[in-house]
Amino acid sequence: MQLIRFTLVILLISSCRFSQAAGHAANPMKLGGKEFIKKVKRTSDNLPVEITQAATVSKICSCQILDMKSTNYDHRHVAVFAEKTFHGDSQDYQVAHSALEKEKKQLKKLFYDKLEVVSAHAEQTDCKTLYIKLKYADQNLVIYEVLNADIVIR
Repeated sequence: MQLIRFTLVILLISSCRFSQAAGHAANPMKLGGKEFIKKVKRTSDNLPVEITQAATVSKICSCQILDMKSTNYDHRHVAVFAEKTFHGDSQDYQVAHSALEKEKKQLKKLFYDKLEVVSAHAEQTDCKTLYIKLKYADQNLVIYEVLNADIVIR
């Protein structure tokens, strides 16, 4: 993480220095020297704490694989995901699960006569990673939607 941050700072400073000419010169200042290294170190020390904390925030993903039937359609192995920021308590899993249940209720009310849960999964990872893992196990799996469970809908 430190290497990525340091590289981004160097790219930012170098692009700023190349974009502006120094004094009355027609060319931008050249990189290098002790002054440049001091600026990079000073800038990387003053980075906000939110940047480092944002990288450590983890997600949880809850998923249900459904078979959905109506008079016109018969969809099998359809995955509905709900992703939530994980704050360390089990209530986060319940919130993600309740988002899935609300979506299932709407699907049944508006589109399908019968919904059957084939399997359910909940892991501390993002939904893209969980989908890839599930897709590797079941090639017929189709993604329906990824719900944002951080948004509270009443």
